[in-house]
Amino acid sequence: MAEKKKLGLLSKMPFKKAVKLLTTIGVSALILVVALTAMIYFRVQTGFWFWETDFLQYENHNGGIDYYPADYEENIFENPRYMELVRDIYFGENEAYYLLSGDDYVNTGNDAVFFRDYFDAIIKGDHETYNSFFMDGYFTSKILPKSEFTMQKVYNIHVMKKGTEQVEMKGVTYTAQTYVVQYMIKQNNGSFRLGLPSDSYKPELYRIVEQDGEYKIHSILDIVTIYE
Repeated sequence: MAEKKKLGLLSKMPFKKAVKLLTTIGVSALILVVALTAMIYFRVQTGFWFWETDFLQYENHNGGIDYYPADYEENIFENPRYMELVRDIYFGENEAYYLLSGDDYVNTGNDAVFFRDYFDAIIKGDHETYNSFFMDGYFTSKILPKSEFTMQKVYNIHVMKKGTEQVEMKGVTYTAQTYVVQYMIKQNNGSFRLGLPSDSYKPELYRIVEQDGEYKIHSILDIVTIYE
């Protein structure tokens, strides 16, 4: 009876008011669907719901970034929220990505193993091992080796193999394999990478060469700078 009463009231409304009411209901429903879709997308991308994420870090009014406090005593492997995130590498070629794990790295190739070990050093806050991934001659008075940085909550790592380029180092020409690399850092404190807001991507181009039988980084370039 209640249902019939409601329908009866709607039928007695002026036509324009009834259309306006139905339009309002339809728009509200659409907004709700869009909001729910955005929440689900955020969850898939970051591993968290909106209300589980600390929004301490935003671009400030000066165009910079406010970083989280650097805690050199924190063991991020004891952080359950971080451990829920995808920390293996999405490795790709020909624009198709595959999530690697375990023996997949060795089966994929030396470059996949290289990036696994490279990001492992970053996550563990091992600056000495991190510096060893660069070519002899990479560090100069303008580009200094990394000093101590905290363990990094790196996740959603994507490495896409691209083409090859001819590069030089100390007068020697090398053939470099190029990779577009992007990753997120949960609660980025800036001790490892500046200019990257938490839970955000800023892709870079890595040039990797073989030097003395080992894979080494020749250069890391900002993608935006390359194509400007």
